[in-house]
Amino acid sequence: MTLDRPLRIATGAYYWKPGMAWFRALELDTYRATGAVLSGPILDLGCGDGRVAGMLRELGVVRGQVFGIDPSSRQLAEADRVGAHEGIARADGGRLPFPDATFAAVFCNGSLTSIPDGPDDALREVCRVLVPGGMFLATFPTDRFLEVLLVPRLLAFWPDARQVYERRMSLRQPHFTADSPADWTQRFAAAGLEIERSIRFFSSRAGEIWNLLSMHLFRFVGALRLLPGARGPGTTALARALEGAYEAERSREGEGYILVVARRAEGPRRSEGIG
Repeated sequence: MTLDRPLRIATGAYYWKPGMAWFRALELDTYRATGAVLSGPILDLGCGDGRVAGMLRELGVVRGQVFGIDPSSRQLAEADRVGAHEGIARADGGRLPFPDATFAAVFCNGSLTSIPDGPDDALREVCRVLVPGGMFLATFPTDRFLEVLLVPRLLAFWPDARQVYERRMSLRQPHFTADSPADWTQRFAAAGLEIERSIRFFSSRAGEIWNLLSMHLFRFVGALRLLPGARGPGTTALARALEGAYEAERSREGEGYILVVARRAEGPRRSEGIG
């Protein structure tokens, strides 16, 4: 049986990290569902370790030259090693070092909510550096992200323990903004970005599996990254292990994350809003 492409790509990129591979597979499936294709030049806003750009290129969503920016020197060093970008630079999303209308497209994968001062300046900068009509793709957690995870639900009757868990989560994955869809719609509109489509993904079932795969029990798998020649067998084993759950979950609407397709406004039009 042939593996579905997003699952194969995600497990190939994160064969040593089961929880991340699981989430990325569902995220890539959602990107594919939009039917969007980004042509260069493209900006990867908050490029992190660079693997998302590589996965989106392999999936066919990203085509042409991609330039990445990130505020973390450590992440940029890894992105440079991965080599998925034509160029990378250390920069703040709220002050992009590019002239107006530089890029035909921008994508921001999970980084909008990680900006301590909020995403508004970054959204305005996205609009500024996009050409008129240029496309913007963004994924970010919803205001219900913690509700879809298994551990917070198990700790519902032990508030102190739940708060400790949530603080630890915020250190691992800092989310400074937890807005409702209506609030996000207003933020995009205020920045001059028209929303064409939004897709929710990452259900409670997906959150349960993510929690289980992220447990310390599976941390030993990380050793595969250090073993020469482990990528092929590791990818195959992980993909086969996740295949059944992935096929049951893929293309299912969720509550934990959302992917937004937007464009820089060219004139008076009606934005769809985030549903």
